[in-house]
Amino acid sequence: MKRFFILLIISVLSLNCSMVKSSKTDEKDISKKWTLVQMQNKKLPISEPIILNIQQSEGRFSGNSGCNQIGGEIRIIDKNISLSDIYSTQMLCNSEIMQFEQEYTLLLEKVASFEVSEKTLTLFDKNKNEILYFEL
Repeated sequence: MKRFFILLIISVLSLNCSMVKSSKTDEKDISKKWTLVQMQNKKLPISEPIILNIQQSEGRFSGNSGCNQIGGEIRIIDKNISLSDIYSTQMLCNSEIMQFEQEYTLLLEKVASFEVSEKTLTLFDKNKNEILYFEL
């Protein structure tokens, strides 16, 4: 009888461990080079492609914000995402692009969750408002 209970406990623990592993492997890999299409549901005010290159396995992102290069750390757990330690080069650009870059960087700092499909990445703030929309 003791052996039966011990085997039962071991079986249950093994089952629980395998369930935990499978949920982590379901996490979507968003490591791609994304192009910004919309910012807060508005068309972009500049014509230069805005790139967000995510290196999920390294916990980093890089790209450009119009005139300057940007980068920082990225952390993804399930559908939650945070971008932190954001840095930027400091090239002087025209005022329209500079204003855009400032708004874009502020939105990157507010990102809290995401949805991804085969060709799109949507980033949301903590209130689930769509703030940035990217395509491949």
